[in-house]
Amino acid sequence: MTFIIESIIAMVAGNQTQTIALTIKITYKFEVTCIDAFKENINTTLGDKLKTNLPNKWPGLLWCGSQCVWNAECRGTYADVSFTLPGLSQKIPRTSKTYTVKEAMLIFILQEEGLNFNVRRCKAEEDSVTVDENPSCPSGYTVVGDTCVMCGKGTYRNDTTMSCEFCPIGSYQPNVGQKVCTSCQPPKTTLTYGSNSSADCIDNCEPGRYYDIGNSVCAQCERHHYQDMSGQEFCYSCPLGMKTSQKGSNSSESCYSMYNL
Repeated sequence: MTFIIESIIAMVAGNQTQTIALTIKITYKFEVTCIDAFKENINTTLGDKLKTNLPNKWPGLLWCGSQCVWNAECRGTYADVSFTLPGLSQKIPRTSKTYTVKEAMLIFILQEEGLNFNVRRCKAEEDSVTVDENPSCPSGYTVVGDTCVMCGKGTYRNDTTMSCEFCPIGSYQPNVGQKVCTSCQPPKTTLTYGSNSSADCIDNCEPGRYYDIGNSVCAQCERHHYQDMSGQEFCYSCPLGMKTSQKGSNSSESCYSMYNL
């Protein structure tokens, strides 16, 4: 089998400088009760402002398009809005001064009122504004120190956790720096997590059978053994003093006491 995990990250050429992901949370107050129809309106309006106003005032704070993560929840006459902008530069120069990306965003929201808008007489609650920053890397990379490093073979970049994770059972990844794993052709599977080759895809042996690595076939569990799961490379032994009546048992209930004859 080719399942030998070289590393969950690949220390190879192509590393990139770490960027920043900003998560912004704002509460807006309406003069009427917030309803679900308002939420899409808020997201669209904020998206337009971030797409046009933000980069015009702060070059370097670029619109993230489909990579933006949005959420809006109604709460009585309030709407709690949060969104994440990934892949931003750590420092933003403007005129003769340089700002951190967090400073720039707070100035844009609070001083320049860049995210204020008039939807159902909506008003941002300034005291509710929070801006959190976290390391950010492109898809296929994870953060190591202040560097974005490609995920290794047998892994993929989980964009939710922003970390490299092993390919699930039933999939593989032969390349570095990937954001998805390739599924084995049905009905094949892999024996474990983190497979890095299509050669790791084997027959998905049904319960009562196991994968015989030496002969590359599914084989019945021997007498006095059982296997109640599919896709395994071994069978369980019956408890001491118990046996089965035949090969291919698929449940521990097939084991019976050899003394109850």
